[in-house]
Amino acid sequence: MEMTVPVIPKSALLALRIIAILFGIAAILWPFFMTEILILLFGIFVLISSIGSLAAVFSKELQTGVPRWLVILMGIIGIIVGILAITDPFVMGAAIFLFIGAWAFVSGIFDIVFAFTGGIDGSGKMLLILSGIIGILFGMLVLMTPALFGLPILVQVAGIFAIIYGIIGFGYTSEWSCKPAEKIAE
Repeated sequence: MEMTVPVIPKSALLALRIIAILFGIAAILWPFFMTEILILLFGIFVLISSIGSLAAVFSKELQTGVPRWLVILMGIIGIIVGILAITDPFVMGAAIFLFIGAWAFVSGIFDIVFAFTGGIDGSGKMLLILSGIIGILFGMLVLMTPALFGLPILVQVAGIFAIIYGIIGFGYTSEWSCKPAEKIAE
């Protein structure tokens, strides 16, 4: 059986870069506000997602291959985490930023791997490698020294990262040549 691997449109990638830059600017200008907003959005997302998981566990259509008790446990934990994030955002802040650090680190590794395996040449490849290095360094900074910064300062550092990430992304996205979706054998 053949599968089609979709190619992400350049317009979607450019939109993500613009959003990253706008987030970065807001994080630098209003770090306290953005810290609280990010944590509240996370809490709302986790709460809604967990309630949805618990509702799905009692549905006859749930066919995940995951034991129902595990889905229930994760739903309950998610509801607790969501409520904690909404009621006391700064208690959850450190854990959320550690997650952001891990995400930046892993994304940086993937950017570097993609630079060598994604068929990108020239300056686009170099910019993707640079983006990956910046992601790895930012991730390491957050993961290794989370107590070094207060949350608002860390949000500003994340904002600077987002602006650099967005600007560099414009460079290597413009280098890509859009290919039709590739078919792969399963």
